[in-house]
Amino acid sequence: MKNTQNQRLFAGLWLLIALFLTALTTVRVTTVQAKDAKSDIIYEYEIITQKKGQPFSKVLQQIELTSFQQKLVNEIPIYHAAKSDRALRFIFSREKDQRLLKEVKVTRGNRMINFVLVDKDGKLHFVSAPTRISANRLVKATTTKDKPTAKVKTIEANLAAKNSPITERHQPVKTAEPLSSPDKAPIDSDFLCETISQKKGQSFASALNGIRLTTYQRKLVDAIPVLKQAKSERQLRFVFAKSGTARLLKEVRFTRGKNVANYVLTGKAGRHSFVSRPSQIPEKLLKNCHVVAAKQPLRDNKKVPEYKRYEYDTIVQKKGESFAHVLKRLNLSALQYRLVNALPIIRRTNSNRTIRLIYAIDGKKRLLKEVRLTRGKKSANFVISNDKGHLRLVAGATRVAKKRLHKNKTYLGKSAITKSASIAKKTTNSVTTAAHRGFKVIKIVQKKRHSLARTLRKTPLSGLQRQLILQMPATKTAKSTRHLYALLEHGRLRALRVVRGKKVAEYILIKHKGQWCWADKKGSVSLPGRSVTRLSSSAGFSRYPLRFARVSSHFNLYRRHPITRRIRPHRGTDFAAPHGTPVYAPASGVVVFSGRQRGYGITLVIDHQNGYKTKYAHLSRIMRVARRKGSYVRKGQLIARVGSTGLSSGAHLHYEVIVNGRHRNPLRVRLPGGAGKTVAATASHKVLPHAQRLAKRYLPTLRTLSR
Repeated sequence: MKNTQNQRLFAGLWLLIALFLTALTTVRVTTVQAKDAKSDIIYEYEIITQKKGQPFSKVLQQIELTSFQQKLVNEIPIYHAAKSDRALRFIFSREKDQRLLKEVKVTRGNRMINFVLVDKDGKLHFVSAPTRISANRLVKATTTKDKPTAKVKTIEANLAAKNSPITERHQPVKTAEPLSSPDKAPIDSDFLCETISQKKGQSFASALNGIRLTTYQRKLVDAIPVLKQAKSERQLRFVFAKSGTARLLKEVRFTRGKNVANYVLTGKAGRHSFVSRPSQIPEKLLKNCHVVAAKQPLRDNKKVPEYKRYEYDTIVQKKGESFAHVLKRLNLSALQYRLVNALPIIRRTNSNRTIRLIYAIDGKKRLLKEVRLTRGKKSANFVISNDKGHLRLVAGATRVAKKRLHKNKTYLGKSAITKSASIAKKTTNSVTTAAHRGFKVIKIVQKKRHSLARTLRKTPLSGLQRQLILQMPATKTAKSTRHLYALLEHGRLRALRVVRGKKVAEYILIKHKGQWCWADKKGSVSLPGRSVTRLSSSAGFSRYPLRFARVSSHFNLYRRHPITRRIRPHRGTDFAAPHGTPVYAPASGVVVFSGRQRGYGITLVIDHQNGYKTKYAHLSRIMRVARRKGSYVRKGQLIARVGSTGLSSGAHLHYEVIVNGRHRNPLRVRLPGGAGKTVAATASHKVLPHAQRLAKRYLPTLRTLSR
């Protein structure tokens, strides 16, 4: 039984071996037949050179490629603009009069990269891979075209899709395209271009009215990232591809002088956009390129009707002031205010700018024609435009000669502001108001021996305006009844007139070096001087140990430290002074301590006997007479200099007065003997041109309305 089973096993094994050898022989025969079939395919190559800086699209015109093949080559991930000369080798396969692109090889110097056409997920594209065709099977193309032809035959359209899946992919599908669809047209279609001119100041929308575009095409052109308002005249060239009766927009070129910008339509259906790229269409293919004339004259270019008189108003917009607030000062109608307020300008400026409005006088009507903005050397002019009944201000050159302009005297001037024009309203027994065209005068009657502060309480002035009037150079208490006239422009205090009998004083409120001050009608401003403490060398105790500008921090037991931000007692007074300011001894005494103390920095302590001690901290240096402990210093002697040592936020002197071991306020403590006297510096007078201009502007109006 065992021998029979072994024989059966050996017989089955030999049968399996025989079947395997038979299958192997069949595979070899099939492979040989396939090689014999492929031997009919001819591979040919063409080599072209791309020079440095030459566009990639122009290089592809030197070789015979279909539109689909050009699209595949353009999608290869390489730099289209070569940094140096490079060679491009294209390998094609010839199968029954079919020329199909297979590989592209790019060589620049010692560097080489090969791209192979593959079919992945039903899409053809080039991938970086080694060549799959041996060099023995490559044959140089018999005819190489150095120059592109006007019309290239579409090879894929004549192929029969039998055995090659790539042939099916290359075959284009012809569908009817609508007029509004800007899909890519085949390269053998006819091209035509139209050129229109956009004049200086003309709107982009009105310029597009001169050319025939669909709604979708116009939307794409409006989205091109260019300035819509041309600074000077420029030309717009539109390139269309003819596809039957359809005009498919392909490119738009802007030309202004020597500057040229070209935009090419890219993307898929429904997601198109214009991208800044060089033109991909040869100039030889462009036919019927002509200049398109506007169908009807644009409303922007209509001649300005002649008027007998033109007037202008000028107003100044100050730094930081809102544009809308400035326009309220002008006598504008609701429509004029809306037009001017809609100007495409910066609302708040970093410096003053001048706004000039030009009107045409038509009987009793004042028609707004132009608005000019000037800031320094820069200026912008806007002209009224009537586009299909829609009024707006557009940028453009002035249309009114300077000789024909007259200043509007009814805005600011003495002649037009009359008594009859002003409106007077009596509010109280001592306050009367008069107003005219944005100006308002408040009459205040101050009776004899009445304080000015008491009289101002009855006025409708704000708290700041009352404080400013109290700072005027005139006396505050009237020796006899006097009248004060305050001029307000849109609620802001501008000028003041004080009348007492036959004596009249006029003042202009100006801002000088960040502070409000009063100037007279000649523009002279009285600048207050600083008080200086005189240190006498006679017996006594001086109040201040130095000549200081201001007190930066007072004596306060619950002060928050400016650096540590913690509440710590401040047992002295800080005098702000420049670095190196001399510090004098307020009285004679003996040096108790001279050195450094933690946060106090360089510190000096002097004992003046009778229980009085003084302490000086944050010093830059201590003079030789006070460096040693036990040294004697005299009153008024230079002992140290101001610094910023220790825990300090700036140059100042920390000064403490200690009486019987307790810290006292240096500004209020009683000192032995006579303290140093404070002498006020005399005030200085200065004439400001700005104050003179404001006096000429506001004082005539104040005099007229105060009568």
